[in-house]
Amino acid sequence: MIRVVRLRWLACEILEERIKKDLEYVGGDFEKVCVKYKKLIRILPILLVTITIVSFLTVRLVVFSEIGVFLVVYFYPLLYSWSKKEEYKKEVNQEAPLISIIAYINSLIDKNVLQTIEELLNVRGLKVPSVEYQMIKKSKEVLNESSYKAVERRAILHKDDLLGKIYSKFLIAADLGISTKDRMRESMREILQSYREEYRNYIERSAELSEMIFAVYLLLPIVLVGFQFTFKVNILQLLFPLIFTPAFIFLISAIQPVGDYQIRASYKYILPLPALILITLTPLNLIIKFIAIITILSIPLLYIYRQILVANYLLSQLPDILNQVSDYMKIGYSVVTSLTKVRAKKGLGYKTLEDIIRKVSIDNEIPEVNTSSKLFNNVMNTLKILSKSGLTSVGLEELSDLVNDIIIMRNSMVRQLRLFDVMLFLTPIMLWLTFSILGNVFSNSKNVELQDLVIFSYSFANGLIFSKISRFVTFYLPAVITPLVIATILSAFPHGI
Repeated sequence: MIRVVRLRWLACEILEERIKKDLEYVGGDFEKVCVKYKKLIRILPILLVTITIVSFLTVRLVVFSEIGVFLVVYFYPLLYSWSKKEEYKKEVNQEAPLISIIAYINSLIDKNVLQTIEELLNVRGLKVPSVEYQMIKKSKEVLNESSYKAVERRAILHKDDLLGKIYSKFLIAADLGISTKDRMRESMREILQSYREEYRNYIERSAELSEMIFAVYLLLPIVLVGFQFTFKVNILQLLFPLIFTPAFIFLISAIQPVGDYQIRASYKYILPLPALILITLTPLNLIIKFIAIITILSIPLLYIYRQILVANYLLSQLPDILNQVSDYMKIGYSVVTSLTKVRAKKGLGYKTLEDIIRKVSIDNEIPEVNTSSKLFNNVMNTLKILSKSGLTSVGLEELSDLVNDIIIMRNSMVRQLRLFDVMLFLTPIMLWLTFSILGNVFSNSKNVELQDLVIFSYSFANGLIFSKISRFVTFYLPAVITPLVIATILSAFPHGI
């Protein structure tokens, strides 16, 4: 009898074990991913034929994009599961400090980690408790495992992130038959230390990345201009390095800790875009165009900037709010009543805070909070849950200390990252000096305008990149607009002076 051997050639078959492990970590469904993958494989020939036809009708080099398309489609299950794992790991590390402090507070009233996760299910903005609860529940119901074994399974999967520290401490307490209070406090301290290391590592990586950006966005254009003496370099070719801008922004997003800002999407952000296109196509003086572009860009950036300032204000007031609530609780007030007595400093987000306190007074309960600060939202929504299940002033003081530590670490990191802002000033100035020194090479008026366009474009790209590095958002108003203003001012001076 001849045995037929089925060849395994699909990525979801060859890399099945790795993909399943990644999807188990995030609570994904392997079968659904494979079904979608097989659909993509079936339409792959159509995509490749389409690219081939387009390349013959336009630029032949487009045909090489088929290699990238084939690799992305073929390895889709691996890329999908890996990206989901990394995304979830970031969320885990962001939410772990809050989960650890709530686990510690609950341990003071003899509640375990599983009860903490179940309580946090109702906190809007927290994704991790929901995923963890569902996966533990699945292990208990489908695999018929005990609560201990289900947590142990999750602890193994989370061994490389901060939630793993909480699970491991819970398992140690269960193994030794001792109180979880001290173990949860240990996990809280270890998580804070890991936060410090993560921020320190990001600062070091940012320094290395800034050197690379400096080479691509400043040294490379200068070298290309210098080559005019030897080779014929079209001035438009100087714009070539700008195609790496999305890649740099993606790389920064991949290595940096999750930011605190929750920027709300709005139609206001895209309303100025038609005007931007119109100004670009209108035959106007280049300086007038630059001023118009800066003005139009400033409109949506201003909305984003305001949300950032509100988030910064709310976060800065949070430790003081928690301390005030704790003080009132010591003299017999409830969490809800204590919140109505809170007083805060005036600031841009004061009205938002005042609205929250007013709702607490009217409804006699903490409302669902949804501001531009993720940490503020998570803490306030957690207070809402804990105010119903039991919360002591001691637990609230611990929560306040934790929030204060996180804020101090973040502020320290941002201060160190601001050193990279020098590139925002350096880029337009250095490029303008380069063109001025080599002004005799680009002598006609058309090339002079193109030089100003090159400086303006590089200034914009650097603004986006260093905004992302140091402020954790791509469109931070001062970082984006400042280099554009400098480039516009410099364009008013003739090159070669």
